[in-house]
Amino acid sequence: MNDMRLRPKSDYLKTANWEQLYVLSEHWRTDMGFYLDELKFFQNLINKYFLWLAKDENIVKAEAISVDVKKTTQEAKWLEEAITEHMRHISDLLKNAFSRDAAEFREEHGILEDKMVDFTKLFRKLKSEVFAVTEHIMETEDLPERMPYKTRS
Repeated sequence: MNDMRLRPKSDYLKTANWEQLYVLSEHWRTDMGFYLDELKFFQNLINKYFLWLAKDENIVKAEAISVDVKKTTQEAKWLEEAITEHMRHISDLLKNAFSRDAAEFREEHGILEDKMVDFTKLFRKLKSEVFAVTEHIMETEDLPERMPYKTRS
C-alpha cells in the first residue's frame, strides 16, 4: 500500500517529531469526518429513493449498495476511533517522552497510515459504485412520475 503514502517523504515516519505526527493524525481525523458525512449522504439518498423503485433489478442493486455503505460506515467509525486513540498516545508522548516506546509508537503510526490508505481506496471505489448505481436507476426507473414532488412541465 506504499503507492498512496500520505507522509511528505519516505523517512518522515522516522524523523518527524510528535507535533508533526499529531498534525498529520488530525488531518486523518478530519478526513474521516468528511468520509462519514458523505457516507451518511449516500445512505440517506438510498433510503429516500428506495421506496420508489419498481424494478426488481434496481431494488437488488440498491440493497447491495446499501449494505456496502453500511459496512464502509462501520469501518470509517472504527478508523476514526483508532485515530482518536492514536492522537491520545501522541499527547501522552508530548507530556512525557518516556510514557510509550517511541519505536513501537512509530510502527503503530505506520500501520494506521496504511489503514487510512486502504480505507481511502475502499471509499473511492464505493463512491464510484454509488454513482454508477444511482445513474443506472435514474436511467431505468420512471421516478419522476411517481415522486411526490414531481416538477411541472
